[in-house]
Amino acid sequence: MSSYFFEEFPFEEIRKDFTNDYFDTAQEAKDQTGLDFNHIWSVIEEDGVYVYGPAHHYTNVIGYIATVEQHDETTYYEEDTNE
Repeated sequence: MSSYFFEEFPFEEIRKDFTNDYFDTAQEAKDQTGLDFNHIWSVIEEDGVYVYGPAHHYTNVIGYIATVEQHDETTYYEEDTNE
C-alpha cells in the first residue's frame, strides 16, 4: 500500500550539473549521480501540483531527480504550489 504525504518534498534534490534541470530518464539520473535506482524519484506535475514518487513512473513525468536518501517504492510526496 502506498503512503502519501501532502507536504513540500523534504529532501535535497540532485539535478543535472550546470543546468539544474531534471534528468530526462531514471537511467540518466543513475548514470550521472552514481546512485542506485532506489535514490531516483520521478516528478509529475499537473496544474501546479507536483508529485514525487518512485522512478518506475513514466506517464506524465516531467523529469527525474536523485536524493541521497533512499525511497521505499511506496512513498509519494504531493506538493501543491497553488496554495
